[in-house]
Amino acid sequence: MDVSGIDWAEGHHDVAIIADTGKLQAKCRINDDLDGYRLLLDLLAEHGDTAETPIPVAIETSHGLLVATLRQGPRKTYAVNPMAASRYRDRHGVSRKKSDPGDALVLANIIRTDAPVHRPLPADTDLAQAVAVLARAQQDAVWNRQQVANQLRSLLREHFPAIIEAFRDKPGTLTRPDARRILAVAPTPALAAKLPMWKLTPMLRRAGRRRGIETDAERIQQLFRREAPRQLPLVEEIGDDRTRFATAGGLKAYAGSAPITRASGKRRYVGRRFAKNNRLNHVGHLWAFASLSGSSGADAHYRRRRAGGDWHMQALRHLFNRMLGQLHHCLLARTPFDESIAFPTEPLPANTTAT
Repeated sequence: MDVSGIDWAEGHHDVAIIADTGKLQAKCRINDDLDGYRLLLDLLAEHGDTAETPIPVAIETSHGLLVATLRQGPRKTYAVNPMAASRYRDRHGVSRKKSDPGDALVLANIIRTDAPVHRPLPADTDLAQAVAVLARAQQDAVWNRQQVANQLRSLLREHFPAIIEAFRDKPGTLTRPDARRILAVAPTPALAAKLPMWKLTPMLRRAGRRRGIETDAERIQQLFRREAPRQLPLVEEIGDDRTRFATAGGLKAYAGSAPITRASGKRRYVGRRFAKNNRLNHVGHLWAFASLSGSSGADAHYRRRRAGGDWHMQALRHLFNRMLGQLHHCLLARTPFDESIAFPTEPLPANTTAT
């Protein structure tokens, strides 16, 4: 009996059907849509897939619309662990080459040779599958909520520890409705210290509190107004110390926009910098990308780099690198930005047209 393997991806899936001898019977690539699923079912039917003798399928996932389509009926669908599939791949070659059609063939061979040691997805009823989906979604929501709460707590511990102390012994701590409501109104220690009782008490009441509101509001207000170490009112990534970077090159290296050169003998390598401030580098990418629609000079510079052979990210990084130099000059010279000076008019390459 034929067996099938599917290497799934976000936009398309590669399908391989092999005979029990291992001979490839058919292969194709389908889109991740209804037409693609129909093409898959038609292909399986052409090779003997029927309600009485369905062709088993191996795939590296147990979720998604494609799997749901395959599970409609008595077909055995094997969700093969990706790590196990990787180990099987080594049995077919030592070069460790990898391709999507090749992976589909490997998955089909897994079921052909070792189906007894792999468990197909259970033939659950529609109700059981629905319960499993809801239970999984609820558990994921709880985990995600806790992860976000931990990130929030870590941030507040450095900037606003009083809010952590205020709800430390309360069920739910920072995820409570009253804690979230207070943070929305007073996200900083300075704003929290100014909260009057007439505003704090209704906030707790609107958050669903019913008992001990006045007492707890007074306790929270005392915590917020207690003397404690605080960060500077304005905390930025670079800050406003104009002497922090003596040269524009230092700022560019810190942001990761300046390329790094390695030379040894006849070999010379120029590539992007990995040791950098990742946050500033990410902001720089957004800054450069946004400037394409807000600055004609930046847009022209970007298009010149693309016309010269740079790919998209290279051109953006070069634009960010140039704008950092301009920023450094403006900060040290205390002069406003002038686009006519920053991006003097330069002719575009002959094969480039303005957009």
